[in-house]
Amino acid sequence: MFIGKNIKKLRKAHHLTQKDLSMQLGLTPKMISFYENDERIPPADILIKLSQIFGVSTDFLLGISNKTLNESNSKTIVVSLDEDFLLSQYKKLDDEFKEIIISDIKKYIKLQEYKPKHSSEKKQA
Repeated sequence: MFIGKNIKKLRKAHHLTQKDLSMQLGLTPKMISFYENDERIPPADILIKLSQIFGVSTDFLLGISNKTLNESNSKTIVVSLDEDFLLSQYKKLDDEFKEIIISDIKKYIKLQEYKPKHSSEKKQA
């Protein structure tokens, strides 16, 4: 059975503890442990919530498909765990905070242009 393994892998990829995930689902951390250890199978409503939290299909959670929602589109998008974490956190923000984040990112990109290319070499010298 793949459900438990997939839940645990996705939870860790999103930098969530069992307690964090249980709070989002309205369950106890012990129930998350049961799911991750394949001691219990999540009911349909919990599977749907998990798919929404992690941005994957219920088929992915169930081990029926190895494609995430992003991969099921015409383009396959490969992201690192950090990028996936940032995107999942960004999606939780309201529009006002999303605009602030985008503005800040644009500022950091401009600042990066002025950063010495070999700053680590200068620190060692």
